[in-house]
Amino acid sequence: NFLSKKDYEQNDLINQIYNDCNDINKSTIQNTIQTLFKNSISIKGCPTNLEIYFLSLIQPESQLIKFISNKQLLIQLGLEKWYAQATFSVQEYCKFRFMLDPDVQNLSEPQIKQLSEQYQLILNSIKNQNQAQLQQAFTNFLNTNQNLKESNIYRLRMFVVLICYYEYFNKCQPCPVILNSIDSWISQQLRLEPKEKTIYKFIAQGPQKVADDIDTLLYSFSLESRQDKQFDCSTANIIINCLAIAIGLPKDSTHFYTNIFNPAALNNTRGPGSHYERRNWDCGFKFDGGTLTNYSEPPVMGNHIYSRLAINTLVWVPLSLCTIVDPEGGSLAC
Repeated sequence: NFLSKKDYEQNDLINQIYNDCNDINKSTIQNTIQTLFKNSISIKGCPTNLEIYFLSLIQPESQLIKFISNKQLLIQLGLEKWYAQATFSVQEYCKFRFMLDPDVQNLSEPQIKQLSEQYQLILNSIKNQNQAQLQQAFTNFLNTNQNLKESNIYRLRMFVVLICYYEYFNKCQPCPVILNSIDSWISQQLRLEPKEKTIYKFIAQGPQKVADDIDTLLYSFSLESRQDKQFDCSTANIIINCLAIAIGLPKDSTHFYTNIFNPAALNNTRGPGSHYERRNWDCGFKFDGGTLTNYSEPPVMGNHIYSRLAINTLVWVPLSLCTIVDPEGGSLAC
């Protein structure tokens, strides 16, 4: 098992890949990747999961960017779909792929290309900050194909969240054209419920000042945190990405929506990842000395540390957002 190897053994394999990057004709490149795949954990489902897992092992992020910007190397390894020109900053890699500049990435996959084109259309319409033009753009987008109108509504809900956050909120700016229309035509076109409108307003108003950093959740979305160049916004970015998925899909299709907008429904229910009798009450384990406590039978997710931390994040990150959507109800539920 690759993860059972000592850190220096893992690093030796990764470093060998780095060293071979400058000479793509060396057969050892292919052998190294095959060895890494062979020794890594078996991830069930789409092969893309294993590719993502492999790419996540390449650290630091500056080396990852160097790796995926080497087109010839990626083609040789059968990973060409991950190619992107090295013009992105590390910070941009928290974004969904369709959000990245279409001029500097591989858009050979039809679905990604379509998403990218649609996203850029809505992004440019919002940037114009003209309410009448934006309303017309939304209407045109939703009426392009009546058979896909329902799907396009969800897609548009997701786009608005991501644009408001990454193009305005993260830049310490409000998005007036969205904020001023949430209670009127935007709410109608996107079929927003009251709690959903609350979170749209929270993002569209831009980051606000927070008295102190005692409330780490609110502080991670504060004006102070965005003005601090050393502050790590990764947690806030993950939370918003979870929100985008929840708001961009039918509410009963993922656990994200319930965790964010209706956490009380989780009372006395069971869920994945918890040592607390598998209940949606507490994760029930501690992270100690680089390992997770493990006293459940059968072990949670085979006691694989990456998988357990990932599922824990995807359960509790969206649940934390409920305290922003509904401070009183969310706090009681949590």
